[in-house]
Amino acid sequence: MRARERLRRTGKPHDDLDRWIDKCRDEIPNFDDLLAQELARLDIALKIREARLSRSLSQEQLARRIGVSQPMIARLEREGNMSASVRTLAKVASALDYELKLELVPKRKKKTSAKLAAG
Repeated sequence: MRARERLRRTGKPHDDLDRWIDKCRDEIPNFDDLLAQELARLDIALKIREARLSRSLSQEQLARRIGVSQPMIARLEREGNMSASVRTLAKVASALDYELKLELVPKRKKKTSAKLAAG
């Protein structure tokens, strides 16, 4: 059974993916932080694309509005190009009639000491 079919039928993620994530958590320091950063980057890319499409703008039209190249817009939408400056992201947001909201929030503390004490 394909993973997508299994997810639709059971409502559970594919077991192989769960095992891979667990393995990464064991082997890669700060895996959860890295995963959260990657998901945030992809979320930004998707939101930029959705906002542009909702305004019926092409990548070229958006690029002209903010004074960047069309490939730059493509990279933002495809990769959530985190090397883009806050200023560029603010221009994109403004051109799409959105606000750019940045937050600095404390990390959640890991409960590793509680796990060790219980074990």
